[in-house]
Amino acid sequence: MHKTSEELKKYFKAENHDKSIIDEEINYIAIGDYFASGFNSKIGFNTNGMLENGVISGVDYPSFFASELRNNNFRLNSFYNLSIPSTNIDFILALVKNDKKELHKMENRIDLLQSIDWHAKNLYKNYFTNLFKEWNIGKNDFEIYRRYIKNANLITITLGFEDLFFKLPFEKIFKLSKLEKIAKSKIINEVCNEIQSIATNIIKKYQKLIWEIKSANSKAKIVITNYIKPLLYLDHFFDSFIWRDEAIKFNLYDYAFEWLNYIAKIVAHNCKVNFIDIYDELYWKRHKNNLCENIFSLFCTERGYKKVAFDLFAKLALKKDEFIAEDLKNEDFTNKYIDYQPYWTNDINSYRQLFKSELSNQKLLKEIYGENKNFKILIYSPIENKLSNHLASYLNISDYLDLYIRFSDSDIGLIFKNTLLNTFNEINDKYKSIELIKNFLNDNLLGKKMLLPLFKQNKIDKILFILQIELTKNNDFSDIDYLYLKNKLVKIIRNNQNDIYSIFKLFFSSGIINEKKSEIKDIVISFVKDIMNTNFLEHFINFKNDYKFKIIKEYLSSLKSFEDLIDFVVENIINYSSGYSKLSNFDELWNIFIVKNKYKLLAFLHRIFNEISNEENIEKTTNFLMETIKISRRLQSFKPNNERIIKTTIFDALSLLKANPIFLKNCFQILLKDVKNISLYNLFLKEKKSKSKLKLRHFITLNNNFIISIKIIKAFNLIKKLIKKN
Repeated sequence: MHKTSEELKKYFKAENHDKSIIDEEINYIAIGDYFASGFNSKIGFNTNGMLENGVISGVDYPSFFASELRNNNFRLNSFYNLSIPSTNIDFILALVKNDKKELHKMENRIDLLQSIDWHAKNLYKNYFTNLFKEWNIGKNDFEIYRRYIKNANLITITLGFEDLFFKLPFEKIFKLSKLEKIAKSKIINEVCNEIQSIATNIIKKYQKLIWEIKSANSKAKIVITNYIKPLLYLDHFFDSFIWRDEAIKFNLYDYAFEWLNYIAKIVAHNCKVNFIDIYDELYWKRHKNNLCENIFSLFCTERGYKKVAFDLFAKLALKKDEFIAEDLKNEDFTNKYIDYQPYWTNDINSYRQLFKSELSNQKLLKEIYGENKNFKILIYSPIENKLSNHLASYLNISDYLDLYIRFSDSDIGLIFKNTLLNTFNEINDKYKSIELIKNFLNDNLLGKKMLLPLFKQNKIDKILFILQIELTKNNDFSDIDYLYLKNKLVKIIRNNQNDIYSIFKLFFSSGIINEKKSEIKDIVISFVKDIMNTNFLEHFINFKNDYKFKIIKEYLSSLKSFEDLIDFVVENIINYSSGYSKLSNFDELWNIFIVKNKYKLLAFLHRIFNEISNEENIEKTTNFLMETIKISRRLQSFKPNNERIIKTTIFDALSLLKANPIFLKNCFQILLKDVKNISLYNLFLKEKKSKSKLKLRHFITLNNNFIISIKIIKAFNLIKKLIKKN
């Protein structure tokens, strides 16, 4: 039986230490992952800092924490943030032990760190190169990590996120939204058990790491922290996805987060080190627009890291007995600095005071936070002023994600596959294209190759930022649920054709198309057939699949010549993808495709016409056109005599056109000339359909054959007349 949320919220009492206060010069290091390395979604990379030539350089929480030590007259002798921007506990343990055998096994992680460290856009470029020199395992270049640990007397640690996140049973989680209540409860219980099993293994590894650090340095004061809640804006999104139209009966996202916190608490307790809760939940929810400026950023931006550092220092420097007995009873003080008292008291026995300030608690908090709890968090520090040109509001995550996908050993390709497939998991059996994609992506490497083009040239950042702006309209960030976000995304897709194409065409210039041309062709053709034969568009983009559109799809799908035309279109676009990658939008592609393939398209149109007008199909075609007229005019039926005349007129017109191929060819030429200027993108995606500019009269040219033209126009006018009479 898995632990309950209430059990996971338990705090543990810290063991007594002979001496807790640090009264000598402070040699501080930080160990952690993405969060502790200060990844900033506006800068796009980690922002690890250190103390060099009297200056602290980072905008990560350890750097702000180190700055507070100096600002409050504690003797900071050295500081280095050793947090790795993408790491797990195994890799940190290998670094701490300088285990060359294990480091060789994890060379992909070293490659990832190196690629991040050398990236041209990284403001903190070469931070780790200056630490690891030549990155040579055999030459002992990584031994420096253990040496820093040996020399430290203060160590903060924040780990466990990646170990937990990438092991979550995503396939089961994504399927939850389609299950009935009893089945859903059963699977949720299974997921919770799996999370507990994963967490139990993480705890064992984490404890092993702490004991290894202690064996290297038994005197250092160690402080373990938890995390702020990841993707804070999307708190409600995940559970609204699972429960859809139902009331949320169990918050699975919160449960996973509680386990992440519990891991830190129990490891600190078992290893007899300090634990500090740095997630002031009520404050973060109220001020997330300042602390986490980007909706789609995993964690916070620089102000959020500053808040973490201020809280961490405050808790370690407070005189705890006075704080509880006196300060929390002072209403003026609490109104200024305390949002939620339990945040300050729940963990108060989980750590020991490490810093002794000459100031009273109330004066200390004023020194840390300023005139109120927001003041210094919101104003720029010297390092923020220095980086101000890079801290403007924007989303900048694609370069980092590109590197992560390339070099990480995580199953990101398989996660992508399962995410994609489970978007359609209630009707996968209807979609041949989805099955083909599933088979195509069974290889994790292929999944990565399909994802990588998305992150080129920062195009995805722009789309997500546009979506972020759209989400902020008429929204206080409290109700971004699954349906709300999905509808906003569809709106962005509909209204930003050029930006969507700029992402789409990145696949044209990627090697994956040439490498897997046959498989991709089969997928695209199946995709088109699914659009023609199923409710694919309705499900994915809320396309109003009305009856008229349905019967047109069904009729065209029944034609072998139309299927051949689709094959030709797909093969042409794939074969000449490099040329199409230079265009600006889908409409431009459509126009140029028709111009370049005019004569082949004319041949296909003749084949289609011959098929619909042959002896076997002409009656079926006549009935189809008759039904289309009824639906277009919203008519239930015609008077029997009028219907007979209309059918006869359609039949005769088709026969006349078939008997005059030159006249028909000229009509098709006019059709192509007009059709190339139609926006297919808007036709399928726009909510309000623009009236078609195609008129039957456009295809009839009197100069071509006067007699045939007169007969076709006469037939057309007769049909119009009978429609009006009905």
